[in-house]
Parts: sequence; C-alpha cells; structure tokens
Amino acid sequence: MKDESGKLIESGSGTDVPTSLLDKLAIGTYVVTYTEMSPENETHSSQGEFTIRHPETTTTVNKPFNLDKITGTQTISDSELVWILTDAQGAIIKSGTGSDIPTDFLAQLKPGSYHVTFAEKSPEGEMHTSTGDFIVRHPETTTTVNKPFNPNNITGTQTMTESELTWVITDKNGAEVMSGIGSEVPEKELLALLAGDYTVTFTEISPEDETHSSHDVFTVRHPEATLTIDKNINPEKITGTQTIEDSTLTWEILDIEGNVLFSGSGSEISNLVELLKGLDEGSYFATLTETSPEGEIHSVINGFQLVSEVISPPLPEPTPPDKTNEQPETNEQPETNEQPETNEQPETNEQPETNEQPETNEQPETNEQPETNEQPETIEQPETIEQPETIDSSDDSEEFILLHEKEEFSYVEYEVFDENTADSSQTIVPASTIAATTKNNTSLLPKTGDKQSPLLPLLGIAVVASSLVMLRRRNKN
Repeated sequence: MKDESGKLIESGSGTDVPTSLLDKLAIGTYVVTYTEMSPENETHSSQGEFTIRHPETTTTVNKPFNLDKITGTQTISDSELVWILTDAQGAIIKSGTGSDIPTDFLAQLKPGSYHVTFAEKSPEGEMHTSTGDFIVRHPETTTTVNKPFNPNNITGTQTMTESELTWVITDKNGAEVMSGIGSEVPEKELLALLAGDYTVTFTEISPEDETHSSHDVFTVRHPEATLTIDKNINPEKITGTQTIEDSTLTWEILDIEGNVLFSGSGSEISNLVELLKGLDEGSYFATLTETSPEGEIHSVINGFQLVSEVISPPLPEPTPPDKTNEQPETNEQPETNEQPETNEQPETNEQPETNEQPETNEQPETNEQPETNEQPETIEQPETIEQPETIDSSDDSEEFILLHEKEEFSYVEYEVFDENTADSSQTIVPASTIAATTKNNTSLLPKTGDKQSPLLPLLGIAVVASSLVMLRRRNKN
C-alpha cells in the first residue's frame, strides 16, 4: 500500500488488508496493489485506489464579547454543515445550515453567555463537531436620586465591573456644575449646590468602548423668609415673603423677654394696629418662619418699639395777655416764673413794688408788669436761647442746642439733617436716661461742635416721664 506520492505505507500477504491498519491511515489518497504468484512463478498484479477522509469542522468567533461574526468550516466539500446556538443553560436559541451565522441575528442577542456548535456530516455518514463560546454584554447604567427636592444621596449602577462609571451634574441651562468618577455623588458636593434645578447623568463606558448614559432630575431649594417692618417705632404694617411657593409661613409677636404675645400664619399681620394697641410701651420683636415641604425651617426676626404719640412742643412764642392768667393754674409754673427771676429779671420783678418808677418814661412799661400781662415777655427769653443757632464757629462742626424744658413729659428729640440730600429725621430719647448718664458729670452733655457726643447711642428709645428736654442736631450750613 502506497500513498499518492508512491511512498510505501504498508505491505503484507493474504486476501485482506487488516482493518486495524486501515483505521490508522491518515487522510489522503492511497493505492493498493495485489500480486498473485503461481507455482510456475508467473505473476499478475491488480491495483485499487481509495481515499481516506473524515469530517473535521472548525468554529471561529471573532470576539469573545459582543461578537459580530461567527463562521464554521468543513473538510469535505460535499459534507453537510449545520450550526446550533444555545444559551448558558443549554437551551437552543437558534440553528441553521451553512458556514456563517447571520450577523443581524447576532446583533439582536440579549446580554448573556452563549455556546455555538458547528457539525459536519460527511457523505459516508461520519459526523464531526466544533464549538465556540462568547458573551453578549452592553453597558446599561441606572441613576437613582433619593429625593426630588434637596437629595442627599445620588447613586448610579453599571452592568460590567470592568466598565468605567462617571457622573456629571448640570444646571437648567445645561452648563456643567460638577463631575466625578464612581457610583455615588459625594454628599458634601450636593450640600454645596445653590438653589436651582439640576440634571445628574451617569455614564458607563465598557471595555469594548460602548457607552450608555442614564439621567435623573432634582431641585435644590431652601426656605429663606424675609421680614419687613414699615416703621421701627409704632409700626402699622409687618409683612414677609417666602422663597418656596408651597412652604408654610407663620409669624409671632414677642416681648422683650421672648414671650409669645400673638401668633398667626400668612405673609402679613392684617390686624397689626389693633393688636399693638393693647401693649405697653417698650421693645418688641416680630418673627417670621418659613417651613418648607421638606421640613427645613428658616426664621427671621426684627425689632420695633411702641411709644406714646408725643408731639414735640414748638418754641414758646409771646403769650397774649389773656393767656397769662392760665399759667398760674399749673402748680409748678410759678417756680418756672421764679427761674427767670434768677436770670437778670429780679430787678424788673421788684420794679412794680416802687410806685415812683412810673415817673420815668420807661417805667409805665414796668407798671404793666405787675399785671403779669407782659410777663410772657420774660418767657420770650427762650428766644434768646435760640441765639446758639447763630453761634458760628470757624469750622463746619455740628451744633447741639438745648432748647426747652417742661415738666409734663420727658424725651429728647434728635433731628438729623443730611447735608447731601437735605433730608431730616427725628428720634426720641428718654430724659431719664440722659439724666442717669450725665449725673454728676455735666461734661457728658452735648456741646456745640461735638460730633461724638456720648448721648448719641441713646437715640432711638422713647418713654414718658416728668420733664421735657429737646435736643436738636443740625449742620450750621
């Protein structure tokens, strides 16, 4: 027996070539020659040719992950070639014939592990199979925001451990606010966000460079109430605002010790004037609290004062004769009349006692003084007190002028002129407080040209007491 190249493979005697020899023959074409030799030494030969062939298919998967081509081969051209695709559990997904599995079918495979088998069946009925394995996987991240408002936990997932996971937060205009790597947005980053609407995106990038992104939205909002009191003294309107439309807004009126006197809800204290009418003079506080649907609370507090409606008396003017009789009705008024006597008037007060004074031409005027009709002329002395207004120092310093004293009330009026706008404002201060401050130290009283008087911090407080002191501050210009 020789191969197709003429090389002797095996020889022997007998009528049959041993089967064991034939089974060992490699694939190829062979020639076998039988030779008969007679007793007369004659010979005769005959030949036969045969081929050894066996099916031997191959299976080729072009990529272990997310392949796009699977092919099979056969060794015998007239063999039959079939393929079978099964999942990880061995269930047949699809089968067919030929050397290629359609690519459109492969593209539709769901993520998972698969096994493919090619089988070649020769015309002689011999069968040979080959197999291949592959995995279909695609990135598919998820994004989870734990709360739609003010979230404190935002996480993302990835389908492949080998993938890279990134996140980015953008504002409502699409501008990037912050970004990072990993499956969780750090809480400190979330706490740093300003109020507004945001979108968070997680993106998974697989080792095959496939990407997948998922999104979610959230809003950062915090209550921030505002409180407006129309006047610091004897307010008539207190209003507030809230930053979140569906927040609740509540208000309280407190005394100086923090005790709640009145409370309610809404952005305005509608009956404020009526409520305050029943309160004593003093300092009070208004608070406004905004509570968001998320339970966050923001409170704002502001103070105000309640004082009597005290009107500053005008500077005394000459009193008509018919009103001089009213002054003695006040018990202490005579004492004030005596004070002018301590001024330079004593001699004029004694003039009425001498009857001879009328002989002088000017004395008739003194004769009228006993009638006290012209006594108010002595009250005109406060007009001379206005003379400090004419005091004109060489510099541009401000002037503080003591104007008037009266026993019925006690406050200090402090009038401020703005030299740029010519606006002015007035504030009331208790004289009792001034008295306590300046007691035994008259140097503390404001002086002409003193811009830093110790009394200035006292401004803004008002009470009713026993004597009236008015203090005016103005620029001499």
